[in-house]
Order: sequence, then structure tokens, then C-alpha cells
Amino acid sequence: MRPLRFDIQALRALAVTLVVVFHFWPQVLGGGFVGVDVFFVISGFLITGHLLRDVAADRFSITEFWARRIRRLIPASFLVLAVTALVVWIYAGSADQSNWFGDIVAATGYFENWSLAFSSVDYLALGAAPSPVQHFWSLSAEEQFYFLWPLLIAVGVILARVLRKGSRAVLLICLLALTTFSFAYSIYFTHHDAAMSYFVTPTRVWEFGVGAVVAFLPVGKLSSRMRDWLFVIAFVAILTSALVIKPTDAFPGALAAWPVLATAAAIWSAPGESLLTRILGFKPVQFLGDISYSVYLWHWPILILTPLAFATAPNPWMLSLELIATVLLAWVTRKFVELPMIAAGAKPGGRASRPWLTFVAMGAAASMLIGVGAAGASAANARVAAGIELADKIGLELPDCVGAKARQADGTQCSNPAYKGLVVPSLDLASQDSIAKAYPQCPGGNRDSSAVRICKVGDRNSTIRIALVGDSHANQFTGVFDAIGKEQHWSVDVIAKGGCPLSYATRVQDAILTKACAAWVTKVVDYLGTNRYAAIVTSMKSGVEWVKATGSNVSPVSGVEKMLTTLAQNQTQVLYLKDNPHPLANILDCLRFSKGHENASCSVGRATGLKYEPALEAIAKLNSSNIREINLDDVYCAPTACEPIIGNVIVYRDDNHLTNIFANTLRPLLTAELVKVLAPQG
Repeated sequence: MRPLRFDIQALRALAVTLVVVFHFWPQVLGGGFVGVDVFFVISGFLITGHLLRDVAADRFSITEFWARRIRRLIPASFLVLAVTALVVWIYAGSADQSNWFGDIVAATGYFENWSLAFSSVDYLALGAAPSPVQHFWSLSAEEQFYFLWPLLIAVGVILARVLRKGSRAVLLICLLALTTFSFAYSIYFTHHDAAMSYFVTPTRVWEFGVGAVVAFLPVGKLSSRMRDWLFVIAFVAILTSALVIKPTDAFPGALAAWPVLATAAAIWSAPGESLLTRILGFKPVQFLGDISYSVYLWHWPILILTPLAFATAPNPWMLSLELIATVLLAWVTRKFVELPMIAAGAKPGGRASRPWLTFVAMGAAASMLIGVGAAGASAANARVAAGIELADKIGLELPDCVGAKARQADGTQCSNPAYKGLVVPSLDLASQDSIAKAYPQCPGGNRDSSAVRICKVGDRNSTIRIALVGDSHANQFTGVFDAIGKEQHWSVDVIAKGGCPLSYATRVQDAILTKACAAWVTKVVDYLGTNRYAAIVTSMKSGVEWVKATGSNVSPVSGVEKMLTTLAQNQTQVLYLKDNPHPLANILDCLRFSKGHENASCSVGRATGLKYEPALEAIAKLNSSNIREINLDDVYCAPTACEPIIGNVIVYRDDNHLTNIFANTLRPLLTAELVKVLAPQG
């Protein structure tokens, strides 16, 4: 058995510390997520070194390698997933269960990274609460590496035999080619889609590859002192990267080379017998390195689920207790799950016994977890659908003093006795009360798409046509415009793209949306110009950052002014629907912890909630009879505060979008505004 390297265990301890601190106290260590990259390099080094020794000893076996990895990793991870599933079933609301059980299925199958990658480009999913198993994305990437790497080693060995070359040289050449390609692709894809590139495996392969390359390198002919200094410098470089790199930086890409190469240098230095080695061998450091895998497994579900189980917002005392619980559970898991399973699968020669039995056991356990996850998601989806259907019914019937109809002229709310003590939708369903759920038949679009997609609602046979155009803050009114159209016999075309305001100014976005939005706006303007509408209604998210007016970029005000002028050509009536206020960032958590009964504590000041909108300045400058503003501020807000519950209806589904039901309760007000401009035409 090879001697345990204290330096690698210390690197593991550092890596898990960075990740945990980042998750528990992100304001302290904004780049702590680089700890994952450290783990990737370590895995690449250790696994490749192990496989190379097997190849050299002529005992290389893919199935036995897989069996060893399964025994080492799967029992602990499946234990965490099982416990997480149980807690989610007991404490999570239907909406969270709908999402989280699906994530548990993805984590069990080790494709959570791909699930998150596609969710990251789904604009409508951005308001979803963080999943308690989303940290399995890195474990998924690692397991995919463990699955593919021995296959590639086998191909390299066969190729070496065909070419009659040394297998080590051929494997190194193949590894360098793959690592270089993955690094180049990571730079390219991170630049084009940073959100998705963070999770997908091809952008991460090079990190494992760098660690693998170190396994091929001979030990440097450096003095013990030089090796110690190299390790210290590399260690500091890793820590510095965690302090300097920010979550908003394009990552992984070229920036990931900082912690990756530093980790590779630390591993290659391999400090010998010295004071540094004795420091690295300090028992608490080695203990944390030993339990680092289990710490990583437990810390995130504990962080996410504890506030849910105790129905209270996170606080310093709770975080401290969660950290202690993480270490204790990790130690128990290491002692009673990890180590026994490793020992049970080992032979004197170090080869895993009966690999096919291991595969069968893993398959059975995975099937059970997937079955539980699928059943839980299905049941939750049914409850969500029933709850949303009830909310829709209320939104269509519009009882007195419910939703927007509760706001009175003096800013106070009237009450409906039939809804005393109730909130609609229920607190656990508010996040799901969206247009995506209510109108699944309406076409969506990828973030990189600039196609003009039309969702036809209202009275589709009517000759009076309205266009509802803009970003997601226009799209959130699809339901109410559908109801208005059917009631007034108007046809409504909804033309929306998340994150893309209808303006010639450019909103600050990533490269993907910046390019797609510009093309989409141009196509939408062309479409509206060739299709006659009685009225065009638009809205956009307030309080966003705009690209400064330099060169070809116009200012936020002039960009909207030019757009409104273009839309109002040929006497077309244009209505700008002023954006809703922005609530607390954690509004649904605030309501959940107060059980929906402390409206005041979850409100925001009127001046804080109402964000800047350049369109209002543009409309004032134009002073055109064909361009009007619809201002509902006094519905959303009392004289001093904007409330998250109005007339027993939850106003927001996330930190900036309205629930579908509350938007529907605005129907009488919006109908009145539309009738003003459409009645003369009718």
C-alpha cells in the first residue's frame, strides 16, 4: 500500500473548507467555489496514477476499477440522497418537492450537472429555490470522468500495441491532446454561455486532465526546501484565487487555470520529510482531509433544509449549529459507511472483489432512489396542478376585496370574510404560479434564440388585434390579457423573450443574451411593422443596468423613446405598462417563515420597491396622444409601503415577477385602460 500523502489530504481539507465557507458565508469568500476545481485536479492525479500502476503491472481492469469507485463513493452519496428525500417529503412544500425530487433522480443517476446546465439557460427557472442536492453537479462530473477515463486508458493501451509504442508515451500524448482541446473549448464556451459552461462536463475535463498530467511527471529534482517553498506558494495561490475570483466572473474558462495550475504545482512539489510535512500532518488537518468527501455531501442539504425544517430564517447561531452537524455527520458517515465499504471490497492484492455483485447492488439501490424520486415528483406535480387550478379559478371569478380589488382609494385594504386566514396561492405554490405553468402551450425559446415566437390568446377569431410585447415582465401578463381578450372579444398576440426589453438601448447581460436580444428586437420591430395591431402594449423590468451610451449605443431613455416612436407610427396606440415594484430578495422565504401573517415585516418601502424606468422619461419627453402610460403603483403599494400580500393574494412568485393569480386580479383596471384606446376603433 502506498504511503498516505499528508500534502494531498491537506489540499482536500483546503478545498472543502473553501466550498463550505463560500456556501455558508458567501460574503466572506466569494470565490470559494474554486475548491471544486482543486478536488478535480486531485481526482485526476490520484485516479490516473492508480490506473498507470495497474497498466504497468498488467492488472488493468475496467470493471474492477469501476467497482472500487462505486464502493468508495456511492454508498455515502446514496445515504445522503435517501436522507434528503425523506426530509424533503416531510418538510418541503409541493412546489419545492416537484423540483427537488426531480433533482434527486438526476443526482442518483449522476447527471445533475447536465440538469443544472439546462436549467441555467431556462429563464423561467431562475426564481426556483436552490435544490438541496444541486451540489451533486460536481460529483456528477467526477463520476462521468471515472466512467470514461478507464475506457480512454484502454483505447490508449490498444493503440500503443498497434503502433508498437510504449503505452505510457501514447497515453500521455492522448491525454495532452484531450486536455488541450477541453481547455480551449472551456475558454470558448465560457465566453459564449458562462451559465451553462459552469456545469457541463466538456468544460471541466481539462481540470482532471491537468491532474492526470502530473501523474505522468517524474518527481522534480528539487531540494527539500525548494519543494516546501513550491508547495507553500501554490497553497497561497489557491487561497488567493478564492479571495480574488468572484461569482460574477466568467468561469471556468481561462480564469480557472489559476487554482487548477496552483493545485497541480502543489501536488507535484510532493514535500518530503520536513517541518512543513509535520505541519500538514497536524491531526485536525488530516481529519478534515479524511472526511472531506462526506463533508461535501452533507453540508449543502443541511444548509438548505434546516431553515425549512425549523421554519425560521438562517441566523449566525443556526449556521454554527449546521456546521457542527455537518462535521459530525461526515465523521459518522466516514467511519460507518465509507471505510467499511472500502474494506469489504478489497482483496489482499488491492483488487475489488466480485465487481458484478457491486454493480447489481448499486443498480438496485439506484432504482429505489429513482423510484422514490419519480413518485414524489409525480405526486407533487399533481398537487401543484390542483393548487394552481384553484388559484386560476379565483383569478377569473374575481371575488370582492380579493387581490387587486382589495386596494381602496385611501391605500388601505378591504377584506373578504370568506378568505379570512387564507393566502392564495398557498405559500408553497406561489413560486409555481407562473405563465410557464399556466400556458405550457405557448412557445418558449433558448437564450441564444432570436426567433419571434407568437403566443396567440384571447378571442383568436376577432379582427381587433392587440400585441403584448417585451421581456418576462410583459410576458407575466399573458393570463390577464387572455382573459381580457376573451371577455372583450379581442385577439392578443404575446411576443416575449425573457431578459430582452423592447428598446433600442442595450441592457447589461451576458454575451449570449446581448447578441440574441439585439437580433430579437430588430425582428420584432419588423414583424410589428408588417402586421397591423389596434394597440401595442409593452412593459420591461425596472431597475436594470444599461450599457452606457457610447458609439453605436444609445442611452436608456433615447433607446426607449426611439422604440415607442417607431411603434406608434401609422397612429397605432402604444401603451407602456409601468413595472411592478420589486419586493425583498427572499420574499417567499420571508412569507413562509412568518406563515404569511406578517405582511408588514415582509414589505418594502415605496421608494425602495419602485425602481428606475427610463421609459417614463421617454414618454414624458414625447408627450404623444398615441403613447400612454398605465400606472398601477397605487394598487401595488400603500402610501408608504409595497406589500407582498394584497387582498389575501400573494403578489410575487419570486424576487421580481408577479404571481399569475395576482396579475389576473388586475383585469378590471387593465380592461378600463385598454377600452379607452380601443373603444373608438371598435
